[in-house]
Amino acid sequence: MHEYLLPIYSLSFLCIGGGNLVITGTGFGSSGATVNLGDAECEVLSQSNTQITCSLPPNDPGDFDLEVSVVDKGYADTR
Repeated sequence: MHEYLLPIYSLSFLCIGGGNLVITGTGFGSSGATVNLGDAECEVLSQSNTQITCSLPPNDPGDFDLEVSVVDKGYADTR
């Protein structure tokens, strides 16, 4: 089985942060994920093999790259 991150086409949120981001894919494992939105870390609230949920951080207005990294599995980003 290949592990993958489903495409993220658009993400809108308030600059003050808050709210949750749900990332769907496969092969995430049950722990060890980090998620960054631009230079800000999105605190991981829960993680399963197919889903990661994180709390959106405050950020300046603009477009940001999203990076998901899982220990011993690798990473994916929107760059």
